[in-house]
Amino acid sequence: MFRELYEIWCRVATVHPGGSENGSVVSETQRLQSLFHQASVYPSQSQILEMIHCAREREQQQREPGPAATTATPISVESRGVDHLQTEQQQQQLQQQQQQQQRNFLTFGEFCLFANELRKCYERE
Repeated sequence: MFRELYEIWCRVATVHPGGSENGSVVSETQRLQSLFHQASVYPSQSQILEMIHCAREREQQQREPGPAATTATPISVESRGVDHLQTEQQQQQLQQQQQQQQRNFLTFGEFCLFANELRKCYERE
């Protein structure tokens, strides 16, 4: 099954501009929908958007620090002439939120997971 999905993936995927760390991805919802259709599963565009959202949430959960990492050193930040204190953790959260807003793709692993789950649902019906 994964070989079939990999062959389909290779026909459609593009290399992510973030470099080899992110590998190849498929980002446009219509291309994602076509990818799933080639795998003989037929999610709607809203289901695909939900898949992207779930992948983002999972990624965020993996990046969140554990309880031991919550202690942070305050950093002075000047804004409009007024000094504000922000912790390193707050700055990291802001960066993560900005990155998550830009993440609108699925990786091969995420594609395999969702395609497999959809196939299982189809078999049960």
